[in-house]
Amino acid sequence: MKLYCSQLLSKETFNGTLQELRVLAQEYQYQEVLPHIYAPSALRITPLLRTSALSLILPPRYFARGRISRYSAAWIWGCTPSAFENFYIDFDRYSRINTRKTRQENIITHQNQFSSTDYLALGKVHVTTPLRTALDLLIYHHDETIARQSVERFLNTPNFSGCSVDTMHTYLEHKKYVPHRQKAQQVLQQISQNIPTSHPMKV
Repeated sequence: MKLYCSQLLSKETFNGTLQELRVLAQEYQYQEVLPHIYAPSALRITPLLRTSALSLILPPRYFARGRISRYSAAWIWGCTPSAFENFYIDFDRYSRINTRKTRQENIITHQNQFSSTDYLALGKVHVTTPLRTALDLLIYHHDETIARQSVERFLNTPNFSGCSVDTMHTYLEHKKYVPHRQKAQQVLQQISQNIPTSHPMKV
């Protein structure tokens, strides 16, 4: 994480105007990771690089208890084309959250149940796993088109551990409480028709 952060060019670390920052990034052929955050073009855009960029702009208090989730997690895993204007962070159900403050920081928070297998650490940032992220998009989406596209990308990426139609179906079928369970199952069934039968549903 420190290695990546030291190579990122951002408004938080640059002593100049945003226009000067853009000119410098173009001059050295840097690629944009997030608005006003750039990385050398030689660096491959990876989940760890994206969380490194996030760590420059998100307040540190979110790293300890929160998990990057939903559309933001899908972006980190490379399953949405770009980051959303707001960042999605989920907390444990019994956490106390200052929602007024989070709204001021363009952060959308939710309280949810998590097991230790539902998230992992990328550097100092906790992110929901590909499986949990795909499930959350299926269950809690506010934009069904983007959610469907993202879930389909997750299922078509062979190196995402345990993220398959079968594992998602099992979760939806046996989890004690799932909001909008029937709708999520219907959408998953529709999405599964676009997944090649020859695709290996495991890592």
